[in-house]
Amino acid sequence: MRLLTVHQYILKQLEKSPKTLLEMTHGDKVAHMSYHCENALVELADAGLIVGEFDGGVTRHFITKAGRDALQGKRSVASKRHIQTGTTTEVYDGKELRSRVVRDGAYDFLNAPSLMGGERVFLKGV
Repeated sequence: MRLLTVHQYILKQLEKSPKTLLEMTHGDKVAHMSYHCENALVELADAGLIVGEFDGGVTRHFITKAGRDALQGKRSVASKRHIQTGTTTEVYDGKELRSRVVRDGAYDFLNAPSLMGGERVFLKGV
């Protein structure tokens, strides 16, 4: 995940101490950050950089080790996820999502131009 300014701002706040959404947005001196804070919290949680803990009617957000590493510019290595569907349990590694196909002729279409706006255009940078 590429950290935007609002993500970095939230991670820096959470690095000091856990906070609620209200604590992060009210009394904020940087007004434009308050507007995007809630969406950014969801994005950070989805990326595993923060975790929310529901306590007494409010959710307190904590920074994770991956969040601290991201804030320092370190790259975190994605681990294999353990999935369970019905009665099948296995480790998912995402091999089918790799970008290269080993079949001969699989990328021959890149040598032919595409039709864009009535003109033949070759793809650049391929």
